[in-house]
Amino acid sequence: MNGCIIILLLLTSCSTWNFQTKKQSIQKFDELPAEKYLTEDYLAQLKMYELFYTNNLEIKLLEPNKTVNNYLVKLADGIIKANELFFDQKLKTKITIVKSYNPFYFSLPDRSIFLSTGLLQRYVKHEGILASIIAYQLVRAEKRIYNRNIIVPIGYFTTEKMLEMLKLPLKERNEIHKWAYHLMRRAGHDEDQYLAWLQILNRNNHEFIAQQGEVSVIASEEANFKSFIIKYTKNKKKKKQFLSSKPFYEFMRTINRI
Repeated sequence: MNGCIIILLLLTSCSTWNFQTKKQSIQKFDELPAEKYLTEDYLAQLKMYELFYTNNLEIKLLEPNKTVNNYLVKLADGIIKANELFFDQKLKTKITIVKSYNPFYFSLPDRSIFLSTGLLQRYVKHEGILASIIAYQLVRAEKRIYNRNIIVPIGYFTTEKMLEMLKLPLKERNEIHKWAYHLMRRAGHDEDQYLAWLQILNRNNHEFIAQQGEVSVIASEEANFKSFIIKYTKNKKKKKQFLSSKPFYEFMRTINRI
C-alpha cells in the first residue's frame, strides 16, 4: 500500500513538473519579439491575407490615382531613405486606400499598408499625423511584428476580421511607437505630431477599439508614450513648428472629393 502511495506521489510530482516546464517555455516564447519566431511560411501566409481581403466584394478600393499614389509613396520613401540602416532598401512600399467611413489602418509584412478614407478625411489634418501613421506601419512591417493566428481561409476577410487578427499587445505597440518616433525625427518630420496622433486615438477611442483594444489600453498607450517623450526630450530645445507641404493639401483635396 505504501509503495502504491509513493508511486502515485512520484507520478503526480512528475506531471506537475512537466506542466510547469511547458508553461514557463510558453511564457518565454510569447515574450520573444515577433520577428524571432514568425517563420517564412507563416509570413507568406500573412501576405496572402491581402488577397483574402481585397477579394471581398464588400471592400471598395480607391482606383489608382497619380496624385494620391505618388504622394503616399514619396512620403513613405522619405522615411525609409532617411533611415537606410533600419530598412531593407530592396522592398517597395504599397499603400492602398479603402473607401470606408470607418477609420482604420493596418499593414502586412511586405510593406502593404491600408488606410481608410474615413481615417484620412476625419482625423488627418496635418502631414505629421499621416507620417506618424505610416511610420508606425513601416516599423511593424520591417520588424515583422505580427501575431501568429490559426485561420481557416474561407476565400475572403472582412475589415473587422483583419483588424482583429492584426491587433497587437500594448507592450509591443509601445516599442513600435518609440522606433517610429525616431524614424520620423530623422526624416525631418514634426515628431510632436506623433503624440498628437496618439491623443487623437485616445480622445476617439470608441472608433479604434477594433484595432487598438479596450479604452483603458488606448489611454495607457498615450501615457506610456508621454513618459518616453519627457525623458527623451529633457533639456532639448524645442524645434520650430512644421507646416504641412503643398503636396499634402493636394492629396487631401483629392481624398475629400471621394
